[in-house]
Amino acid sequence: MDHFSPENIQDFKSLIARDIESGEESKLVEYLTAVLEEMLRREPDLLLSSLYRMDVSERDVHEVLEGKRGRVERSLAELIIDRQRISLETRKKFPQPKIEDPEASF
Repeated sequence: MDHFSPENIQDFKSLIARDIESGEESKLVEYLTAVLEEMLRREPDLLLSSLYRMDVSERDVHEVLEGKRGRVERSLAELIIDRQRISLETRKKFPQPKIEDPEASF
């Protein structure tokens, strides 16, 4: 399973952003919970590094993994969604101009 692989993490973040903006968060939480459950069983190190790449709070992740926030998989899904929501809000507040790269046309 490579849902959180470095190659597709940006695509995954885009899908999360789309679902947040469309109001489909309940379906997203259920889907992420299932993915995270499998990743915790099969690839916990990859999951943890992916959470780091998504900039999910390390302290919050530790609290979840220590059982301080309820069901681990669902709590991690909620942390991912919350972090992506914050990223979306920040990008809206502080839009970055597109940088034109003259070498990109080659």
